[in-house]
Amino acid sequence: MPTQETVTETYWTWCYKKVLGVKIPYPCKKSRTVTRWCYQFKSVHIHHWLFYCTFEGCEAGTLYKWGEACFGLGSTWVYDVRKCFDHELDSAGTC
Repeated sequence: MPTQETVTETYWTWCYKKVLGVKIPYPCKKSRTVTRWCYQFKSVHIHHWLFYCTFEGCEAGTLYKWGEACFGLGSTWVYDVRKCFDHELDSAGTC
């Protein structure tokens, strides 16, 4: 079963410093507190399609599918994967 968790994540963004009346951008690291849906997958099948990947993960007998940007070709299996998402995934069946 997925669990809803509050986590602190860090990210890079642009900050600005005023120098002689001019805003100068510079990269800076910030953090924020967010709520995520986290899954503990027994196994995940990854299909690489050059710049995009599709994933099929099995958690507690329920199959979930999702996609995201990545790089590669072919397919592979990974095991015992913990992955968190912005939203709860829809079930794609049983596994």
